Amino acid sequence: MRYDNTVEARLNTANESHSEENTQESKHRKWLEENSDAIDAYNRRIGTQGEFSKGLRRY
Repeated sequence: MRYDNTVEARLNTANESHSEENTQESKHRKWLEENSDAIDAYNRRIGTQGEFSKGLRRY
């Protein structure tokens, strides 16, 4: 019986971990979707105007 309990415990842990990963991935995708317009606008601005510190840095 101990073997069965150990296997079951490991499966439960694996399932919980997989669920967490799916939740995090889902949140990440949702965040990207919600913020994609702002990210695109930022990238366009940087592409045309450059970074704000471009003239200030010494490297």
